[in-house]
Amino acid sequence: MYLVIYTQKTESPYIIKIYLIVLFLALLVLASLVSLIIYSGLKAITLQTETHILSLRKIEAEVELARVDTEIPGLKKRLSDLQQQRNMRAVLGENLTLHPDSSTYAVQISAHRSFQDAERMVQSIRPRISLSVAVQPVRLATGLWFRALVTPFDTRAEAQNYAESLVKQKIIGEYYIQRIPRVSDSSDTGAAIGPQN
Repeated sequence: MYLVIYTQKTESPYIIKIYLIVLFLALLVLASLVSLIIYSGLKAITLQTETHILSLRKIEAEVELARVDTEIPGLKKRLSDLQQQRNMRAVLGENLTLHPDSSTYAVQISAHRSFQDAERMVQSIRPRISLSVAVQPVRLATGLWFRALVTPFDTRAEAQNYAESLVKQKIIGEYYIQRIPRVSDSSDTGAAIGPQN
């Protein structure tokens, strides 16, 4: 009996050590599992945040694209207006030297490099105004230009007043007063003059 008790007492510290080792390993595995769960949760939160950021960037890109799509027509119109202004300025100050008795005044509403463009302008504005509109070709230092003109006016002041009324009605945006040769046959003043070489 003593022998059995002695044997159990001598093996008892080894069993406790084994239990402690197993307990330590179990705690280590549990800590690893907890760490893995926390890491997975953080990774999921990070992915969700990145997804939200990408969604926001996509929305921002769509808004920017919509803004650009909205601005493009305005920019095209502005570019067209600037081109028109450049064309009109290109023919300023290059009028013929005319005697007052043989000339009259006109409101230049546009200037174009091609007769077709000038004719289109005349056709679009003719129904909206009460006076004659004509295309006048003029050869300048920069080449052949075609002016769209509202005619006739006996004085510069009359032309100026009429042009201002067209601006107020928003029929035209910009104009120049030009002195042109007086047409002897008044029935032809409303007709467009074809291109001349």
